[in-house]
Amino acid sequence: MRYLSAAAPWRHLFGLVVLAAAVAILAWRADLPAVGRLLGEVRPLWLLPAVSLFGLSKFIHSQRWRLLLSPAGDGRGGELYGLFSLANAVNALIPLRAGDVVRVQIAAGRLGESRAKVTAGVFVVETLLDGLAFALLLTIAVAFQAAPGPGGVVVGVFAVFVILAIGAAVLLGRHADYIGGRLAAWSPPARWLAPRLASFVEGLSAFSNPGRLALLTTLSVAGWSLEATAYACFGEAFGLNLEPLAYIGLMIAANLVTAVPLTPFGIGVYELGVQAVAVALGAAEDEALAFAVGAHAALQAYVLVAGLVALLALRLKPGEVLYLRPRKRSKPGY
Repeated sequence: MRYLSAAAPWRHLFGLVVLAAAVAILAWRADLPAVGRLLGEVRPLWLLPAVSLFGLSKFIHSQRWRLLLSPAGDGRGGELYGLFSLANAVNALIPLRAGDVVRVQIAAGRLGESRAKVTAGVFVVETLLDGLAFALLLTIAVAFQAAPGPGGVVVGVFAVFVILAIGAAVLLGRHADYIGGRLAAWSPPARWLAPRLASFVEGLSAFSNPGRLALLTTLSVAGWSLEATAYACFGEAFGLNLEPLAYIGLMIAANLVTAVPLTPFGIGVYELGVQAVAVALGAAEDEALAFAVGAHAALQAYVLVAGLVALLALRLKPGEVLYLRPRKRSKPGY
């Protein structure tokens, strides 16, 4: 049997080294006793709306995923939200987006969809939609700055990169039949790849439908806007005192530094990255670290509780979640 492993021994060691280095840098950059006092002065009334908005943003992202799986996902929004929550919890516990692998595997088995199609949606379409939403939100933030400066150039370059990547996905979709036909005419390994490539490209079909793409983009912007608002509430709770639009950049930075977790829960790496960005946006170092520690603890608590509830609601055992090769193949088999 093939199970997802938390990490090989050398990865455990690597994670410990990264964690120790991050903690050392944080201790050097901030007054830890002062940070502890700031954490004790948190305004708890802001924590509930912050966590609630974060949870609502994740629900919206799960419904975006349901739309990507449509029509198979129609009427199964609750189940897909559960799978999405479970995947987030696994991502927090195991490095290298293992939770997304779990999401692909379980969704393909339960919905009878091709794993190649679901993989395209999770790893390509969602990533590009997130990039497009980030570019739009950053453009809004930069537009309202009195003097955009070099930030406007960076946002422009990022937006162009995202648009080119989406264009490449559209071209791949339009020429999928030709590519599949060429592969089928080649060697047996290529013939094996052809139907899987067709399924993968089918998962990119959202980019070929303008109306569907607009709806998916709207859901993406709405979801990330809610998460940015959640970070603004955390800012109020921990006295960060940043401009409201600054939390867009802070939210995006927080997601980027934990996109490929190097330590369990991203501990250390998250705090170091978020503190650095918050300071760059105008926050004091001690307040920035208190914000990073407090927000991280609250968000990870939500992720783990939501994942546990989803595990129970979906009636899955831990072994079924971490099992990569199902005992019974899904219908399409890819």
